[in-house]
Amino acid sequence: LFRSDALNKGLRLATGEIILWVNSDDLLGPGALFMIALAWLEDGADIIAGFCCEHSERRFGLINLPAATQATFNAECLGDLFNYWLKGHYFYQPEVAFSRRILEKAGGLLDEQLHYTMDYEFWLRCAAAGARLTTVRWPIGLFRKHAQQKTANTDRTVIEQEIGRAHV
Repeated sequence: LFRSDALNKGLRLATGEIILWVNSDDLLGPGALFMIALAWLEDGADIIAGFCCEHSERRFGLINLPAATQATFNAECLGDLFNYWLKGHYFYQPEVAFSRRILEKAGGLLDEQLHYTMDYEFWLRCAAAGARLTTVRWPIGLFRKHAQQKTANTDRTVIEQEIGRAHV
């Protein structure tokens, strides 16, 4: 059973206007929920992303702020894995929140057939549905990097991203 099945159960139960999920090995940054709510109230964006601080062995390494803009948050740029996605142009999942409105417009649930890239495929559907993106300069997600994480297998992840692109 894929993790997307459990996430979909949570999405079906969610009642808020702003939604995000935090994986068992990730954390939200201090003040993250406040900053997400503030950004949503100020401009009503469908996708809100902030800094993601990657940490391992109790030390911070990479700090990612998505370079994506509204102009590049589209299926064409998202689908260009080697020039955008794999170069950190977009986001790590723990740093992103989304509106109920775009969740419903993009089909309402994650693709349960995808093991590595259900979030990537969801962002593609959001972009195709016309999602409005905003970024905040605040640490939203703390991403723990470790050898056992699914996306450590880059080959399988990229292959599955291609499958996800074919769905949209």
